[in-house]
Amino acid sequence: MENTRINEVLQQFGRDTIDKLQKSIDSKGINATRKLRQSIDFKVINLGTSFEFKLGWTGDADHYASAAETGRKPGKMPPLEPIMKWIAAKGIKLPEQSSLSKRRIKSLSNKVVKKSLRQISTTARAKSLAYLIARKIGKEGTKASHFFSDVVNDKLYDDLRAKLKAAAKKDILIELRKG
Repeated sequence: MENTRINEVLQQFGRDTIDKLQKSIDSKGINATRKLRQSIDFKVINLGTSFEFKLGWTGDADHYASAAETGRKPGKMPPLEPIMKWIAAKGIKLPEQSSLSKRRIKSLSNKVVKKSLRQISTTARAKSLAYLIARKIGKEGTKASHFFSDVVNDKLYDDLRAKLKAAAKKDILIELRKG
């Protein structure tokens, strides 16, 4: 029963749905790290006399997908690490170093020490910016994108039902002709 028309319809449905979700993510501008886009997962499971499919996320993207879909209410600040990764992925320019740290770097003669201080300073500036962003998210929350519900909705399932009905009819006719 692996190569049935029903299986083919479900496999195509999975490919099409992943494609639509990826386009939705792109159009909503929520793909800075591309993690969410790449983590969409679809599986068809043959149970012998029936099929099951699962649409979801690989890895830890489930939490992020939920927050991107529904937004985040004001309240607790989010963790800084994902925001720091987002800052790097977006290529956001970090605030300038304070003049005090610039003076400290200029006063040191060792090039290795200067480079280390610049790296620490860059990390510190990224962390500082991430903190400010996290604080604002904690205060105001984030907007919902509806990237998922705009794609996976009643119309999508109605179209799938119609295609499955036609495929099942063809599979039954083929089985009847064999018998």
